[in-house]
Amino acid sequence: MNNKNLLRRHDQYHLNYPSSTLVNIYYPDESCPICHPVHTTPDIYFQRFWNWFSLEVPSLTYTNKTIRYFREFCQSTVLTQDYKIRNLLLSIRYRSSFLSYDTLALKLIAAREKFQNFTLNPCDNLLTMNNPNQNAQANQPQHASQADIQALTVAVRALTGQFGAPNWGNVQNAVNNLNATVTANNNALQNRGSHVAHIPTFSGGNQDPVMWLNEFNFAAAANGWNAARKIQVVPAYLKGGATVWYQTAVNAPINAWAVAANMNNFEHAFLTRFRTPAMVEMWGIELDQRQQQPGETVDEYALSIQELYQRVNDAVFAYPDNLQARKFVSGLLPELYVAVKPFGDQTLTAAIDRAKGCELTLRSGKTKLLNYANQTSSEVNELTKLVAALTTQVTELGSKIINSGNRPPRDDNRNRFNSGTGNNNQSSRPIVCYSCGEAGHISRRCPNANTNTTATTGNPINTTTSSVVGSSNDTQTIVQELLKQLNSTSNNASQSLN
Repeated sequence: MNNKNLLRRHDQYHLNYPSSTLVNIYYPDESCPICHPVHTTPDIYFQRFWNWFSLEVPSLTYTNKTIRYFREFCQSTVLTQDYKIRNLLLSIRYRSSFLSYDTLALKLIAAREKFQNFTLNPCDNLLTMNNPNQNAQANQPQHASQADIQALTVAVRALTGQFGAPNWGNVQNAVNNLNATVTANNNALQNRGSHVAHIPTFSGGNQDPVMWLNEFNFAAAANGWNAARKIQVVPAYLKGGATVWYQTAVNAPINAWAVAANMNNFEHAFLTRFRTPAMVEMWGIELDQRQQQPGETVDEYALSIQELYQRVNDAVFAYPDNLQARKFVSGLLPELYVAVKPFGDQTLTAAIDRAKGCELTLRSGKTKLLNYANQTSSEVNELTKLVAALTTQVTELGSKIINSGNRPPRDDNRNRFNSGTGNNNQSSRPIVCYSCGEAGHISRRCPNANTNTTATTGNPINTTTSSVVGSSNDTQTIVQELLKQLNSTSNNASQSLN
């Protein structure tokens, strides 16, 4: 039912940062008895519910959230009960994660109807089912015997000194003794603690002793066990080879939990026996090879690194904090490494916080780059359309220029000389040959007509036409090159953003 990975990270965060209040932001868990402790004794209805539920379902602990959601569930209607049931079930920790939500929901609905919101005690119902004659016996009237009356009289006389004349000094002494007994019992219960958190067993072998000891301490803190109580209960959680070791080591004897590094200290003796050099070497190799994987968040990578350092470090040797930070940074993904490395953080906590910040910035930056890429692509498309329209206009203009260049030059001297000498103004001007440019004759009578006609008349037209055509072709070539450059720029921008 519970998410084991989320619970493991949540509990590990408590061990790494006992005084931190950010655990519910990074790994929210309403089933944690440390984040949501039970401050007051639950009412009788919740106690009946929990007694029934813990018998029906392999459950471990409940929290203050569980009590609240139970009340809301009892007051819910058919339309809102599904949401209340879900909150109630997620606020409980279970021994197994392979529980069906639908099955548990049906059990709760049926129990609420059967036991009338647990105003009826399910345990009494079970006893009645097992012993059908119980109600008949309970309904029979009870008569006090003469022996009972005599015993009561003796007790009253011993308490008061004489029947009918009470001795209030004796009454006060009896009350004081009763209060002292109740206080002693309460102190004993407080020292004993409760059992709201489940503790796994340890058998030795390849089982991780460091992580088991951390889990034991975490559960002991949730149960309210002090050091003396932990020494009393820890043998019950040792199995197999661990039990044999404890029976031998107890002769030391073990009389402290975590005070000094000697064999009388349980933690020191336990880790000395089961935290073998082979395990330490294996953890060291794993630490050297550990790197952030693609798709793995900084939180997941940092948690793995911290767990490895907890296994490797001990009272004799521990990696300096700056080396831990350097190892963490060197294993980051390349895009995070180049962002975190220049700061040179000297503590592992500072390096982790900076890597988380860079990760958030990188995520938001990728979104902005994608938006910019879409905007740039649309602008390039618009510019391409404009250049294509310009190319069409230039091509049409070049065609018009070519057509105008093929027209023959206008001969303005033709009508002038056909009229003879009828015009005095025209005859007064010097005659210049249009073909060769020399004075004294006209083009029809030019002696150089055979040699200069082609040079002076044909070539200018051809030269003009070829120059216009060449100019048009050059313009088209320039525009086409500009289009190619725009397309290549657009492709390169898209590839770089991808």
